[in-house]
Amino acid sequence: MSTSPLAPAETGTPAADARPSLTVLSGFWPAATYAVARTLLAADPSLLLVRHDLTDLAAGTVHRIVRDGAGVLEDERITLAHGCVSCTLREDVLPTLARLARAQPDRDLLLMLPEVVEPEAVAAVCAHCLVDGTPLTDLVRVDSYLTVVDAEHLLDGLASTDDLKTLGIAAADNDDRALADVVVRQIEYADTLVLWGQSREGAYDTSRLSVLLDRMAPWATQVRVDGDLVDAGALTRQLRGTLRHRPETPGVLTRAWRATSSACTSRTPTAASSRWSSAPDDRSTPAGCTTSSRTSTPRSSAPGGTCGSRANPTWSSPGTSPAAASPSAPWAVG
Repeated sequence: MSTSPLAPAETGTPAADARPSLTVLSGFWPAATYAVARTLLAADPSLLLVRHDLTDLAAGTVHRIVRDGAGVLEDERITLAHGCVSCTLREDVLPTLARLARAQPDRDLLLMLPEVVEPEAVAAVCAHCLVDGTPLTDLVRVDSYLTVVDAEHLLDGLASTDDLKTLGIAAADNDDRALADVVVRQIEYADTLVLWGQSREGAYDTSRLSVLLDRMAPWATQVRVDGDLVDAGALTRQLRGTLRHRPETPGVLTRAWRATSSACTSRTPTAASSRWSSAPDDRSTPAGCTTSSRTSTPRSSAPGGTCGSRANPTWSSPGTSPAAASPSAPWAVG
């Protein structure tokens, strides 16, 4: 585990807070991210894993899967009023978390994001959007924003000059972000980083990647998982119940931007720095933060629409990039 002086001290969970804990799990390489999710489920079978398959979003349909350590609990296709990512967040992601928190307050939640989602945008939606008149943060205790980094592909991702449109995984028509943009932002917003696996060049280069991550996000606690066997209990103790997310800390929502300039100019030999100024900006309070009615249907398709609020460019249909660790992402399986 990282010993960076800027990493927050472990505080544990206050005994008086009875809200279920929410851990937000992100990462550009789905195989590594899902491996962490499955490991946490193995250690705590009561943990509720929530994830969405947005493959049919253009048709107005999303696929929600909720599972625990014993298997799939919910497997539904949801028809939205508009086929856009903003509506997905407001009309199903947040309401699902709120519903589970109310119905099963003794079970913690794990939200696994699609690979091009930037966790900072999700934090803003959780903080400002209401579910039945109540902020989600009144119902759940946000424990941490955890980003999983695949050691085998990290440098490829940072050095890539591909943009998301070229890769076919852009979140919106105006999404001009590069692959490297997404990877850097996921790392720099996280309060916890998991360096998963080993570099292709061996243990020494894996250690160098760990140093790189410490310099990119010195405020984050870093956990390395580089063995063939993973101790699920030990990893859970390192990742859950830490209260590393501290929204009351000044500058927590802008710390990534303070590091942007140096990150793009001195660290990544890519075109990311030139694209940074034109990347979609979703850090303001999301427009239209209210939940609306939705219907569950078995594999129905609704006409896609244009939402009245700006589409959130940091939520995208899952896809596989050339830098991904596995040939397919595990979004649509239980």
